[in-house]
Amino acid sequence: MAGILQSIPAFILTITKEFMAQEDDIWYAAKIMKIIKQPNSTLETFGTTNLRYYMVSELLDEVDRVRVRTGTVHAERPQIITPAHFAQQILDGFGEKAKEYADWLEDQGQLVKVLQYGLQIRKEGISSEIVSGNVDEVINKVKVTDDQQEDSHSVILFGADELWEVSLLSFLHQYIEKSSSRNILDIQQREDESKKELEREIEMEFKMAKFSKTNATRLGNKLQRYGLFEKYQDRFLDLFK
Repeated sequence: MAGILQSIPAFILTITKEFMAQEDDIWYAAKIMKIIKQPNSTLETFGTTNLRYYMVSELLDEVDRVRVRTGTVHAERPQIITPAHFAQQILDGFGEKAKEYADWLEDQGQLVKVLQYGLQIRKEGISSEIVSGNVDEVINKVKVTDDQQEDSHSVILFGADELWEVSLLSFLHQYIEKSSSRNILDIQQREDESKKELEREIEMEFKMAKFSKTNATRLGNKLQRYGLFEKYQDRFLDLFK
């Protein structure tokens, strides 16, 4: 245990008296979380991410007894929107304490402001095992097991035992923030490509519309459908002169 705790900065355990009086256990569970092994990949931009996690925690009332929880978190395809109710929308299957922590993050303005990752983050396939040994020994064994899986979307965490969901959610918050820059860039690049492709289609249809009233009508409907009629209005009306 000493090998883990020695690397945790002291400042993460220092919080305001007001918040400590209200939610010291939740805050502690969030801040004591340590990422032992990061996922090799960020969240998928155009698909669902299945993230396998190992949560290692020390039993406080037993010496050299460590709990290892495993499970899978599913994060839906990210979308660029304005998330007004992050904590209420994406948490499914998490306990009340984890939701209280998400509410606090929202109040503090620490949630992702641009991307919302689908509608839900669901955790499934949870298993729990208590093993003997100090926490560093157990973590090394978990690393061996994880290496054998060869999964780019896996993470090993050290966290609180009773409030392990809060520790897991604390990691997810960091993981989303880390992934968001790449996701935004990927989405914007695809949108730019789609916009250019649409512009090429419109130019082709303008050429075809010169020779057919039917083609011109189809072009007009397309411009209306994509909200582009005003942009091309003069050009379009010139077809009928």
